[in-house]
Parts: sequence; C-alpha cells; structure tokens
Amino acid sequence: MSGVADSEWGRVLIAGSGFLADGYDLYVIGGVEHVLAEQFACSHTTRADCLDDADMAAFKSMTSSAALFGAVIGQLLFGTLADRLGRRVIFIATGTLIIVGSVLSACVQEFGLGPKCLLAQLVVCR
Repeated sequence: MSGVADSEWGRVLIAGSGFLADGYDLYVIGGVEHVLAEQFACSHTTRADCLDDADMAAFKSMTSSAALFGAVIGQLLFGTLADRLGRRVIFIATGTLIIVGSVLSACVQEFGLGPKCLLAQLVVCR
C-alpha cells in the first residue's frame, strides 16, 4: 500500500465513515423537510391542522439547527470523554447514538396531537 501501514488505512477508513455518516444525515434531512412540507404545509395540503409558512420555516430552521447544535455539544462532550476513556470506546458510543437517533427519527408519530407533535419529536431525535 505504497509505504503506508495497513493500520493507517484502517484509521483513515474509520474516520471517513464518521464523516460519511455526518454528511449523509445532513443530506437526508433536506429531503425529509421537503416531504414534510408537502404533507403539512397549508400551501400544499387541505389538512385542518396544517402548518402556515411561518411554522414550516421555524421547523426547517429548528431541524437544521438541532444537527449543528448536537455536533458542537457532541464535539465538546465526547472529545473530552475520548481523552479520558479512549477514542475507540467513544467512537463506538457516538456511532450507537447516531443509529439510535436515526431509528427514533424513523419512528416519530403524531399520536393524535397534530403535526407539531411529530415535528417536535423529529427535532429532538436529531
């Protein structure tokens, strides 16, 4: 492998998988926001409990901000923990959190409380 140890390539691949998961998450939420706007925005649906343009804009900004807020808090918290507990343990923990958050995001429901309940759950899961 052109003079680079196999363990170096392994590290690059592991770090790259973290960047890939992060980028994929940010890419997917754009599509989700579009679908949710089609389902819940008053300009696109005839639902009685639809969301006006201001509520949809607030939801879009909250979902985007939730991802960035989580990234900053995660870097501060898990960076400190990685220094104390080791990078491998923390990398596994953060990967697990991403998987759990993704599954929970897929399972959000209205529970008869309307779209604002569903959207609030989605923001929390992000």
